[in-house]
Amino acid sequence: MGEQSVSLMQELQSYVDAASGFVWGPYLLIPLLVGTGAFLMLRLGFMPFRRLGMAFSLMWKGRRHDAAHEGELSPFNALMTSMAATVGTGNIVGVASAIMIGGPGAVFWMWVTALVGMATKYCEAVLAVKYREVTPDGSYVGGPMYYIRKGLGENWAWMAVLFALFGAVASFGIGNMTQANSITASVADLINKFTEGSVQAAAQAPTGLMASLASLTQDMGGIENLAAAGTGASALLLVIAMMTRNEALVRNTARLLIVVMTVYYVLLGFIAEAMNIPGGLATYCTAAGLLLIIGLVLLGGVKRIGSVAGTLVPFMALFYIIIGIVAIIWNIDKVPGAFKMIFTEAFSLGSVAGGAFGVAIIVTIQNGVARGLFSNEAGLGSAPIAHATAITDSPVRQGFLGMLDPFLDTIVICSITALVVLVTNHWYYVDPATGEMLMDGAHGILSSVKLADLPPDVVQKLGAEGMQALAAKGELNKALLTQRAFSQAIPGELGAYVVAVAQALFAFSTILGWCVYGERCCIYLFGHKSAFFFRSIFTLIVPLGAVVVVDLVWGLADVFNGLMALPNLVALLLLSPVVIKLTREYFKEQGK
Repeated sequence: MGEQSVSLMQELQSYVDAASGFVWGPYLLIPLLVGTGAFLMLRLGFMPFRRLGMAFSLMWKGRRHDAAHEGELSPFNALMTSMAATVGTGNIVGVASAIMIGGPGAVFWMWVTALVGMATKYCEAVLAVKYREVTPDGSYVGGPMYYIRKGLGENWAWMAVLFALFGAVASFGIGNMTQANSITASVADLINKFTEGSVQAAAQAPTGLMASLASLTQDMGGIENLAAAGTGASALLLVIAMMTRNEALVRNTARLLIVVMTVYYVLLGFIAEAMNIPGGLATYCTAAGLLLIIGLVLLGGVKRIGSVAGTLVPFMALFYIIIGIVAIIWNIDKVPGAFKMIFTEAFSLGSVAGGAFGVAIIVTIQNGVARGLFSNEAGLGSAPIAHATAITDSPVRQGFLGMLDPFLDTIVICSITALVVLVTNHWYYVDPATGEMLMDGAHGILSSVKLADLPPDVVQKLGAEGMQALAAKGELNKALLTQRAFSQAIPGELGAYVVAVAQALFAFSTILGWCVYGERCCIYLFGHKSAFFFRSIFTLIVPLGAVVVVDLVWGLADVFNGLMALPNLVALLLLSPVVIKLTREYFKEQGK
């Protein structure tokens, strides 16, 4: 029975992986997202490029708002809430992954994606403010589900429901569990480095109680089962409180559960140590701390989330950019060569012969575009949910701030990562055991088998998927690639610590932003009273994602995340005349 269960899970995982590969592959989202962005850029007459300076000016002015205007967050904080979700681990791990598989040329295609994405996000933000609504409790809600229903009409309401459903489900994976796991890995590693085992030593020689709990945990199937059981029980208690329809009881229950679960995860940390699980104490205590901090922010509502994002996002972005610039200046002599690789290998892989040329180009473009879209989320429909909360009387002004999102995320932050990786030559994967270079990032092939030396029929049989399969030999190294690059670029251990801290901050901010997205989707589906319940469940799931890797859940979230884009893109294309009309009216009123 157990083997059948495992086999079923593996089969489900294979179906989910196949679905994710199709949704995010070269035949669905990539051409649709890039094509829509290019179309909107042409319709706007390349206005996002021409008005970039104006957009930065409005962003600076947006730190303050006119009290007479409607909304919840200042225009700047609305942008920062959007960027909180956008700037995440994709800016670190995603860039490294694109370079490892697609080579330096993939960076060029990330830039292209961001530039056309500026038009997409401009239109999303304009429509979000244009068609937003106010809930009975005074919350400003908007996004694709609202501009689909109100802009396209009630006959399209089914598509709005689909978007909200996809968004609510995706928020628990792409915006919660994966990010929490990334934070735990980074912070726990730093704790173990700084303490040099002293934390673990403090937990050694477990008492009789700890030994008994460790033995009981093993009998129950492991500590991860205990973590899942505790999280499930707390969620059930919250559901029961919700069924009473007593709002005060729900709020008090949620706060109590967060405190109880924080203590519970600390206890699990000591049990993990008693079970001799390496780094267990640091991991579970980090999860406990994350739960408490996330709870303090999220249960305060959108205004508290926006306030924290407005402070955290500029700080973490500047922190990473400044350190990155220092690393680049330290290796300034190699920067021209890095740019040369980016541009030349975007179109021409010189040492590639015959039929391999087309395959390599496909891999380069596909990975650059896919990682760019995954990083800046242009067209997915998530960002307009945040922009709808802006305190403004002009959809177009908020649109200008929206178009800065992909520019800052990809053109600035992702480029910093890419240049540091390239100037240190860390886009080559080296087997730590043998020191042998296993993969040439430019060609996605084992270095021991030169691509130019392969017979044409072998190259054709290999194809893009075969190349990526070979490149996947460096999969375990992607998360550490940027860290190693910064460590080499900056003398000492500072580089490694910078990346670990940045990755934790980026992931933390993503959790905040995606909580807003999921909550707004939940409000659309179930009404404004579901908001606090959603935030509470979202918070309680965080520590479980921090310590348990559930590939099936993450894969499903990845699929739903991609599916969000489909109804949104249809709406953007059909409502583009509305955006053009509002844009022309704005410039006419401004006399520009």
